[in-house]
Amino acid sequence: MYANYSPDEVVKCRMMARMTNSNDSGLERGYGNDYQITTRTYFQQPDSYTRSVSTERTPNVRNRKWNGGSKTFQKRPYSRRNGSRRASLEYTIQRGKERNTSALYDTSCRTTQGDTSTAHKIPSCLLKMIVNDLQPLSIVEDKGICAVMRAIEPTLKISRLTSKDLRLQLLQMYKETKEMVKKELASSDDISLTSELWVSRAEVSFVTVTCHYLGKDWHLKSHVLETANLPDEHTPKNIVDQLLKTAKAWGIKDKIHTVVMEGGTTMKDEVSKAGWTHISCLAYTLDLAFKDVLEKYPGLKTLLKKSQNVVRFFHCDIKAEQKLKEYQLKLNLPESGLIQSVGNGWLSSLSMLERFVEQHQAITAVLLQRLEYNLWLADEDIKTIKDVIAALQPFKKATREMSRAGYESISCIIPLVTRCQRDIEKLARNGNEVAFGLAKICEWHFCNVKFNRWLTVSTVLDPRFKKLLLSDDNNVQLSRGQILKAMDDISTSVVSAPVGSGKQSHFDCDFMRYVKERPITMFQSPLKWWRVNKDLVDLRRIACKYLGIVCTAIPLERVFAKEESDVFCNRRSCLETENVNMVLFLNSNCSTTM
Repeated sequence: MYANYSPDEVVKCRMMARMTNSNDSGLERGYGNDYQITTRTYFQQPDSYTRSVSTERTPNVRNRKWNGGSKTFQKRPYSRRNGSRRASLEYTIQRGKERNTSALYDTSCRTTQGDTSTAHKIPSCLLKMIVNDLQPLSIVEDKGICAVMRAIEPTLKISRLTSKDLRLQLLQMYKETKEMVKKELASSDDISLTSELWVSRAEVSFVTVTCHYLGKDWHLKSHVLETANLPDEHTPKNIVDQLLKTAKAWGIKDKIHTVVMEGGTTMKDEVSKAGWTHISCLAYTLDLAFKDVLEKYPGLKTLLKKSQNVVRFFHCDIKAEQKLKEYQLKLNLPESGLIQSVGNGWLSSLSMLERFVEQHQAITAVLLQRLEYNLWLADEDIKTIKDVIAALQPFKKATREMSRAGYESISCIIPLVTRCQRDIEKLARNGNEVAFGLAKICEWHFCNVKFNRWLTVSTVLDPRFKKLLLSDDNNVQLSRGQILKAMDDISTSVVSAPVGSGKQSHFDCDFMRYVKERPITMFQSPLKWWRVNKDLVDLRRIACKYLGIVCTAIPLERVFAKEESDVFCNRRSCLETENVNMVLFLNSNCSTTM
């Protein structure tokens, strides 16, 4: 190898080769894909570098270890064995290039070996994903998620993470969040409850209990408290008993004044026995009004059922669905799929019928081609469907203005119902028979809304809608009397002075000042208005209690957005029975930003 070199040059080359393999200052990390020889090369100053080798030993390049935390190299103690390897200068340089090039491409693995924080973050991220997306804990044992995790972090042994290990972290997270929610509830004196009854895919019945109140910052706060199993019959008594059990467990029974949920007279009586006031859920009442119309007009119910059968036919027959797409192109119709309604809810039925009318020409062409005469709808049927769509448009228009995330106060019920009734009656006068029947049903269901103290007081104290009930002097006096009764329900230890004292004149002054205030727009927040107007002390106290009551038992995005509701309900129904309470609780209360 050194045949063309003199003996002295051979010694120098060997010493330089060792130096290249061992001296830290010889190879430095470059900004490219390999290590580069620095400007201080051994050929420029061979004598000085040879002398340095004889007097000072330096650690070997391959004897370094990577510190992922600080992203620096650390030197290990010098090993004579590492420094005693004989190699040519060319081999050593090439070896260093190959070794350090591969190190650059393997940084992620070496970082994990030096820093175990990544391994701890993976289970935490999985837990957040499960809570956010309502996934079962068993998903961490599926082959698919394990393959994804190995692709992200090859050195992580994800297969060792089981649902039992993750459940321990879920339990700890649940306990910590529960204590935090309890502290927040301790600062509130006025709480309302909502409950939702639902059934999982395993045919297990649950009731989810949620509480609502206005915080000191005048923000509406909602917390899912418990999702309990209902093994017995779904009677009003069993449901209210579960509400009582939950309220006592959280220590808020005496702070609760109203319960917003579905149910008729029997449910109202059971809630009253518990010492609370029952308010019917707005979404449930609208659905109930539409179902009553279907019962009153049997032909309408039959037509709705026939429309569902047509949609089901296209969903189950692939060839028919393909033909439908072909006719959509020929007739220049939107390339949209048909929507199947679930149950007899007004929004679900409206979505199905609107899409049905939009694709009516293509649907008829396919049914005639396939000789499916039993599914074919006559022109008279289509006219009736259009009447149903027109009659339900006031519901859709009114609820669209409030269909945003979270909950809305019960102060919106009277304005919404008033607007719907006015629009439906106008359609009825124009000859819409479905609207005529719906107007009568709505009048029967909503005839007492303006006489309900909880609804009237909340509407009067909402700066957006107050003019609706304060249009003349008579209404002003009626509203004043309702608010005075509301003040009687509040303990004198909370109100600054009893109503019967000289404080009443001060209340009248504040009330008339509030009446004369200019209303705010629909897009402004009534809670923000009350947060700013701190001088209306007694009215603020009543507003804090009444505006903290919500109008629906479930969030608005699940009431008036069918797709979001379907996704949430489908995922929720797949949760393990033993984990459903903790997952839904954390989904509502815990900050799980990914």
